[in-house]
Amino acid sequence: MPNSLLSDVWDEARAFLAREMGLLAPVALMTFGFGALLFILQVPQPVNGRLPEGDWIWWVLPFALLNLLGAVAISMLAMRPGCSVGQALRESVAILPRAIGTGLIIAAAGGIAMFVVLLVLTAAVGSAVAAAQQTVSIFSLIAVLFSARIALSFPLLAEGRGAITSLTESWRRTAPVKWRLTLLLIAYSLVSGIILVLLQLSIGSALILLGKLVGMQPIGMKMAQVVTTFAWALMQMGLLVYCALLARRLLAKA
Repeated sequence: MPNSLLSDVWDEARAFLAREMGLLAPVALMTFGFGALLFILQVPQPVNGRLPEGDWIWWVLPFALLNLLGAVAISMLAMRPGCSVGQALRESVAILPRAIGTGLIIAAAGGIAMFVVLLVLTAAVGSAVAAAQQTVSIFSLIAVLFSARIALSFPLLAEGRGAITSLTESWRRTAPVKWRLTLLLIAYSLVSGIILVLLQLSIGSALILLGKLVGMQPIGMKMAQVVTTFAWALMQMGLLVYCALLARRLLAKA
């Protein structure tokens, strides 16, 4: 049953996206896309391979808030047939404090986990530099599995759960499918990454070249960033729709 469940939800998500793309895409672009674009356009060029310090880092806050808002709104649209964009956005704004709480809990748990792994590896290998390098690899594996277990947290927030309840219930409900869901998330991330690279190499390079030909290379580079950012936003939308439909199936079985 768990094996067929993920496949069935995948087919349902594909059909839902094909049918409701006109409803979902604007929400994804004005939350995920616009938030990421605001941040990316503020990031300065690296100096000697390092990003300079500055106020640009504060643009991560609107990026995070718009991402949380979009995650709840798209989850709500997927889980509630007939829900309008306006209703989803209004209710998502009301849920935003709980979404912020959920995000802070996830960030704190991730920070604690990375610190513990770093301490253990430093004690084991005796070198802080080597331990830091190994920590990134080990933490990435932990983060993927952790992401699969909390994949339903935003759909559950959209259904009225609290910050802690959404995380604990997501952890419990994904237990039967945790390994296959982890593999699915890895595959989705890899394919999404490949698509973004191909877009950057094709359309992005063409826009940069066009900008150089007309003497406006910086504009061409910014346009390339817009294309890849909006493509990333649509991929995030697709993953959220899948998680929301999976949550709806699992809640119906309760």
